[in-house]
Amino acid sequence: MNMKKLLGLIFFGVSLLPLSSCDFTPPYPADIQAFVDQFNYSNALENHQAGTYVYKAYTARCDNFDETDEKTGTIERTYTYELNDINHAETKETYWGDQIPTYGDKKGVVRFEEILDNTHLTTTTTLDGASTSETKTDVLTENERNYYFQQFFYTNYDDVDGYQGGCYYGDYLKGASTLTNFISINEEEQTLEINFGFEEDVMIDTQEQIYMAWHLKVDKYGMALSYIQKMWSIDRLVYSEFNVTYR
Repeated sequence: MNMKKLLGLIFFGVSLLPLSSCDFTPPYPADIQAFVDQFNYSNALENHQAGTYVYKAYTARCDNFDETDEKTGTIERTYTYELNDINHAETKETYWGDQIPTYGDKKGVVRFEEILDNTHLTTTTTLDGASTSETKTDVLTENERNYYFQQFFYTNYDDVDGYQGGCYYGDYLKGASTLTNFISINEEEQTLEINFGFEEDVMIDTQEQIYMAWHLKVDKYGMALSYIQKMWSIDRLVYSEFNVTYR
């Protein structure tokens, strides 16, 4: 797996939510259905031409199943983008401990940066405890540049599941009515929230006793504003969250 693909999975992997395996999906209550029906990817793209995404994650040894546990590794990522005539984006990532990704036969990445300015993509990778740094600049085609920006919104699309895998959750939520009991709408803020598993422990693997909880908040276009995911076992915690602001 190349470095860019690996980083893409780290960035957007947190946006994969549990899906129902049932063939039949019951309808939403009328108020939730009306809110979800307004989600449309084209509208989301048109109304989110700039923004900043801040992602943090860590692994820890579990004592209380919360973010105060002793950390064994961290990831932090900031992604800022601007579309229209500017076409500029910046990504900055840092890694520590057991979250340092592999990099071929080298010791791993502690820092990774990308700056996209129109068609020029400059990548700087810092390896081996900040002792080695590699920088390269690629000239992207228009399609490559568009793909780079598209990943902020989604990473995959098909006729069944729609746009998924980035900050656009509109299509996912259209098929998630089995989660109705966990969904609430704030009419004043025009937001929808899902809180799953924070009221009680939800076990997702009985053999290994793995638990999960997650929170998602989206705006009226189906774009994520915040997301928190927590998975834990008897002695291991994986916690991640992201927050997005749009301009």
